[in-house]
Amino acid sequence: MPEFPTDGPTAYHRERLAVGEFLIQSCEDCQAPIFYTRIVCPECGSNSLSWIRPSGRGTIYAKSIVNRPESKGGPYNVVLVDLEERVRLMSTVVDAGADEIAIGSKVILEVQDVDGEPAPVFRLASEVAGR
Repeated sequence: MPEFPTDGPTAYHRERLAVGEFLIQSCEDCQAPIFYTRIVCPECGSNSLSWIRPSGRGTIYAKSIVNRPESKGGPYNVVLVDLEERVRLMSTVVDAGADEIAIGSKVILEVQDVDGEPAPVFRLASEVAGR
């Protein structure tokens, strides 16, 4: 299990995930959205960063299917998702078969337990609308 900082922005981000809330940072000087957490803006160098709750709506930019034997849990997907707020993150699409996941598909973010840790995952937007 990786070691995570116990203070600073990464620790705060993980604390929020633990209560089911996914946040990203925003630069108060240049308004750049920032993910993964930083202590200074990668665009302008400012340290005036705040936290915002993104919409959670995104589009699959890339996907990969990792094939492994059923005895090891079977295949799983890895996706890069562009959120509406102009940040990209790597995650997975839950409750969808490999043939359902396509580049350009609309997805919705939610926080779920993944291997004992809270993490952002995605559902296909069409699946969420059909609930």
